[in-house]
Amino acid sequence: MNGNARSLRSRTAWLGSADAHRSIVAEHTAGGCCNAEIATRMSISRRTVSTHVSSVLKKLDMTSRVGLAGEVIRRQQRNRSRPYV
Repeated sequence: MNGNARSLRSRTAWLGSADAHRSIVAEHTAGGCCNAEIATRMSISRRTVSTHVSSVLKKLDMTSRVGLAGEVIRRQQRNRSRPYV
């Protein structure tokens, strides 16, 4: 496995079994991007982005993008605070 694949897996592991696209969409959402911006950045349709956002919100039992942003940030901070083994 190359470094990029490992980096992607570590960035997206926090969402559990969801695929990498959903995790990346969640990170962009946490960064304040709207669906159109995310779609352009990822070269996917706005409808796909909307589906991914809805899926992530449902998986995490949340109803808002603001709540999702807070959860992404909390999990990223928690992962950064762990010492590397």
